[in-house]
Amino acid sequence: MGDGTCNLACNIERCDFDFGDCSCEKATPPVADCDVNKTWISTLSERDCTWFNWCNEIYTEIKSSCEIKQNHRQREYLTRENMLTYCTRQGTQTPFEIDIAESLAKKMCDIRTKGKELPFLTYGCKEPRPPPLEPTDDMDKYGNSLRYVNRLYTNVFGKTKKRRGVPGHTVHFIQKRLLTELKQQWPEQFQATSTRYAICISYMHYVINRRQLHPPTTLDEIFNMHIDINHNGVVDEWEINNIAILLGVSNSSVKTYCTGNGWTKEYLLNECLDLVFQLTSIPKLPVNSHNITDARALFLMLRDHVNASETAKHLQIHNEKLCASTMISKLQIPR
Repeated sequence: MGDGTCNLACNIERCDFDFGDCSCEKATPPVADCDVNKTWISTLSERDCTWFNWCNEIYTEIKSSCEIKQNHRQREYLTRENMLTYCTRQGTQTPFEIDIAESLAKKMCDIRTKGKELPFLTYGCKEPRPPPLEPTDDMDKYGNSLRYVNRLYTNVFGKTKKRRGVPGHTVHFIQKRLLTELKQQWPEQFQATSTRYAICISYMHYVINRRQLHPPTTLDEIFNMHIDINHNGVVDEWEINNIAILLGVSNSSVKTYCTGNGWTKEYLLNECLDLVFQLTSIPKLPVNSHNITDARALFLMLRDHVNASETAKHLQIHNEKLCASTMISKLQIPR
């Protein structure tokens, strides 16, 4: 004591702070980066100064003895000022005693070795994070576009029992004539939504409901839309069933209205007037529908064999349908 060297064991009030060897004059508080006129550590009392001197001394020992582990390398960014700020501010809340100092030293060591989070006071005047962006309608252009199309079609075609679904992500064949017709029906609305990827849902549901706007009244439209599916200009043998469905009769009954083979549109108009009359007098065309099960399907990207093996086990347990895109060559998934 009184030898000019600060003895940490005697750096307490009842030792008169090592008879003045542990002096506030020796403590130079670090300065925050954000404001050079503000200090991170207050030295308004001898207790503050005592803790700062001790933290400054113990930091060197902790840095050498408490090595940062490989999985906590993010702790390397902690500067000396960060650690001293934490140590001093924690210490000044308690009297300077050996057991408290040892506990604080252990906490500082844990921060470096175990990756424990530091409280906000460690970072002094750190710039605050910018507030998160407020959600706006423009952030979900695709979803808003789908909802807009759904409302538009509900106003024109009526409300459906189920919400209009989005067609699957696959290849779609679009008839230019029908797409042009759709654009002419809603020119402004189509222009507003087409840039937001709503063409697919717009087109598919328009084809399903367009007969409400354009009921087929001529043989040309009925022949092109509902009978001649392959558009070769001839009623093939298997397309006779399309006529039977429209009239609600059997295939054999259709043949009683018209004789010969390979009927063309002109042949029907000239030789099968009764059949043409019935086709153009249908009050309401039947709706073609097919029931599709809504079984669960699993969509995933297989990037490695480990991922593929885990997926195979999952499928065997849950019996799900699989739609996979793979980046692996010679991939085999057990059935």
